[in-house]
Amino acid sequence: MKRKRRYLLLKLERPRPFAEEEARALGEEAILESLGEKGASVAQARLRLFNEKEQQALVYCSLGSTESVIAAFALKRYFRREDVAVRLQKIFGTLKKALPLFPEARPPSKKQAGRLEPYPFLPESKK
Repeated sequence: MKRKRRYLLLKLERPRPFAEEEARALGEEAILESLGEKGASVAQARLRLFNEKEQQALVYCSLGSTESVIAAFALKRYFRREDVAVRLQKIFGTLKKALPLFPEARPPSKKQAGRLEPYPFLPESKK
């Protein structure tokens, strides 16, 4: 059964810009502080894309936990001894609708989606 998700477009603000690793850590910290471990596992919130130039993050979460995840990000005020603000800009129902905001990210084509890449550590088979 397919799980229903929502994609949240968030604007991250602080005196100096975020790197992607810091944005990912901020998201995990905000969810765990507000929802706890059980709530975080139910919400299944993850950072999907991050635009360093615009300081925008695309976070996905389960449909039933959307409001809790929004509240968790809104409650986050400090990160690594700095003031931060996380503002919700928009909610998307599909990833396809959100992708135009992230020009560097493109989904795999339908031909590539089902194809498995060989493991890099295995020797190539001779044909």
